[in-house]
Amino acid sequence: MENHTVKRALVAVIIERTLNEFGKAEYKEVENRLESEYGIYFTDCLENPEYFKRIIQDIYGNAHKQILEKINDYLGDLREQKDYSDFIKILEHTN
Repeated sequence: MENHTVKRALVAVIIERTLNEFGKAEYKEVENRLESEYGIYFTDCLENPEYFKRIIQDIYGNAHKQILEKINDYLGDLREQKDYSDFIKILEHTN
């Protein structure tokens, strides 16, 4: 259980760092919409990547792909672990 908490925290930090690189205002908008629309926080994105994906697609448009690439880069070799690979698969799945 503790290991999963660490994974959630790591994903949250990576998301926060990545979004901050793309602009503070948009970062805050993503944060606010996650909470207001879905009742979740960045720490919940590992289990709810579809909500995070919808919001960044809406806010960033096609540029959301750059965000996903950056998140992927930050995860590095960790992408091979199931929790992270499942998270990335959902983010990269095209609708």
